[in-house]
Amino acid sequence: MILTKGVDLMASDKTVLNVRYEPTVYEKIRLIAEQENRSMSNLVEYWSLIFIDKYEERNSLIAAHKTDDPMNTLPGDALKNVAEAKSSYRTKRIKTNS
Repeated sequence: MILTKGVDLMASDKTVLNVRYEPTVYEKIRLIAEQENRSMSNLVEYWSLIFIDKYEERNSLIAAHKTDDPMNTLPGDALKNVAEAKSSYRTKRIKTNS
């Protein structure tokens, strides 16, 4: 934590991602961010969260961390059944693709 003139400024716990854009794409993002009163980073993060939500609606939830994985809370028998189902699916898929 950094103290500046009596104000606590906490260091961000966010991960930094450097991205390269074509100049026209960069300029469009900059203009949209300005119109939305956001920083470019904040705007891109916001868009990313929207994309992730839509992706997870179409597919399934993504476990970003081991603690986020809903499989971690399943009872042992359920985990065994899931593992057996995955194995069976893979076996059938390999046979049909051969």
